[in-house]
Amino acid sequence: MPRIFLVLVYLISCTAVAIASITTADFFKRSNLSGVTLSPDGKRIAYLANDNDGKISIIVAELESGKKTKLELSEAESSERYRIYIHWSTSKRLVLQVNNGHVYAVDANGKNKRQLFKSALKQSIESVEYKQPFVRDPLLDDPDHVLIQVREARTFNTSNFSSRNYDGNAQRQRLYLTWCFYKTNIHTGKKESVFCDTEDFYSVGVSRRGDINVGVKYRNARYTFFYREPGKKGWEALDEIFQDDSQSGFDLDAESATSRRCIMLGSGYLDHGFYYASNVHSDKMNIYKYNLRSQKNQIVAEAGKTYDLVSQEASYGRNNLLFSAAKKKLVGIRYEVDKRTTMWLEPYFLQIQQFLDQQLPGKLNQILEWSDDDQVFLVKSANSVDPGQYYVLNVREKSLQQVGLYSESLAQAELSQMYPISFNARDGREIHGYLTIPNAADGELLPLVVYPHGGPWVRDVYGYDGTVQFLAHHGYAVLQVNFRGSTGYGFSHFDAARLNFGDGIINDIVDGVQEMIQQKVADPNRIALMGASYGGYATMMALTRHPELFKCGVPIAGVYEVEDQLKSYRADMGRSFAYEYWQLMVGDGNSLRKISPLYKLDRLQAPVLVIHGKEDEVVSINQARNLRDALEEQKKTFEYQELDKAGHGGWSVATNTNVHNSILTFLRKQL
Repeated sequence: MPRIFLVLVYLISCTAVAIASITTADFFKRSNLSGVTLSPDGKRIAYLANDNDGKISIIVAELESGKKTKLELSEAESSERYRIYIHWSTSKRLVLQVNNGHVYAVDANGKNKRQLFKSALKQSIESVEYKQPFVRDPLLDDPDHVLIQVREARTFNTSNFSSRNYDGNAQRQRLYLTWCFYKTNIHTGKKESVFCDTEDFYSVGVSRRGDINVGVKYRNARYTFFYREPGKKGWEALDEIFQDDSQSGFDLDAESATSRRCIMLGSGYLDHGFYYASNVHSDKMNIYKYNLRSQKNQIVAEAGKTYDLVSQEASYGRNNLLFSAAKKKLVGIRYEVDKRTTMWLEPYFLQIQQFLDQQLPGKLNQILEWSDDDQVFLVKSANSVDPGQYYVLNVREKSLQQVGLYSESLAQAELSQMYPISFNARDGREIHGYLTIPNAADGELLPLVVYPHGGPWVRDVYGYDGTVQFLAHHGYAVLQVNFRGSTGYGFSHFDAARLNFGDGIINDIVDGVQEMIQQKVADPNRIALMGASYGGYATMMALTRHPELFKCGVPIAGVYEVEDQLKSYRADMGRSFAYEYWQLMVGDGNSLRKISPLYKLDRLQAPVLVIHGKEDEVVSINQARNLRDALEEQKKTFEYQELDKAGHGGWSVATNTNVHNSILTFLRKQL
């Protein structure tokens, strides 16, 4: 590769000035620059810009001239409550997705805007209108179309389907929500139905022209691949991958997420095959490709000892495979280790990565996208103390062009370093996590806030986190533990949480605290717990199981009575996955009281600050209200906050600011 000279050009006005102090709001402001995406020809970028008044706009910027065009948004869409996703369909036309809802197409110059789909989030399940449409694939090999995936209400015979989409009552027909795919013309809005999942597939693959031609089913402890020729309706069973462990016998869909798994990753540039990720014959997720002609599997990349070779996003339909349009082949695999990384399969891309790491040392330099000719690369450079800067590398012009900062307000802030850690739990299991040490640490023992993640079927990752940095800024060390049940560390680590929600996971958190005490990091007399969702549940469970260890706790949006939460999940047809997941992982009704913090408050000694959004759509506000009433009845020391216009997450800057200021006041009083 030719030598590339470092030329820094500021395309976006983002000169940061040193700030004397940083406010609480600064940690939670929407980024000045986000959602950056590169056009296929490499000549322009599009991104979300956050104005000083909190309004969001979409900007298209020409890389050569610096000319910027502001695309029109409605008053509601430009507010901070909305999330907008930008996709290039061609180098001159964009597709915009708003809040997993409305989908538009618009020219890069702001003209010829057309609505492709309209969300029906408020519609009842009896309606067959479109629900929650999102862009599944911009179909760069079919420049006139985009593939949009939506949820629709359909009827089915209960004898032919698994229990994942209906409420379980024995009736002849039920309405259920299923995923449907539409190839949609970006100029006219005309829709062509490609596929609706009446086959009850666990996962499907998309070709680069938008065909749904491969799928996988899970039945009787086995995965079966299916294929259909483009343009045909019939499906042919190809092959079966049998489970190689004894955890079987449950029906789709929760078991397929709590057992070994197969995740379709699409066909890429394979003419007669597809890629998938699986841990069926391995503890870790590996990447495979399947040859439709020979009906044989071939391993593409094998995971190492510790981490799955698939990013968390793949579980939600986002592909972690990276393809080159010029080479028409798979060139890289993106996944999480202690820090996000990319396994490059082509020397050229590895050289690009090495050059970036040399020019931008001490940062995670992630190649987000590149042009169709492999000459222009969009890069985000960041670490735990830098939320990020965006660059465009032009190999042909030998330039590295800075195009903006993720956050101007944090650019000169002295943020705190996050360190990957590991320790052995009491049963010998290796546990990974992160420790953030305040910049002001002077060698003395630190007050420690333990911050368990939600899910628990997710994991904490390395990088900037507003809550973590807020706590560290005010002098608290922060411990994040990827306890058993977290994803990304193999099936055995995930499955170790089965029937261990109330003890094994909590033990991992406590063992992490003990490690911090033994390593002379934490002051054993100043340890607090704080977490949201499952983290809120874990906070209350740990406080009641180990009252001598923690001085206070802040449960946020937590589950405190498990049986009530299961009933709530079961009553909501659209959330039966959550019901089945919890049912499989926490056990039967006889054990639910044993793992419900609400029934263990007699052991609670530490003061708690209970926080919950009134509009929480995942965990009912009644969970917090019942906890409040029980705390009052038992005369425990607590504070209580209900948040107006707040759901399970995605809070406004004002709400986040008020909540974190309250948390800071509480921690200062208790520690």
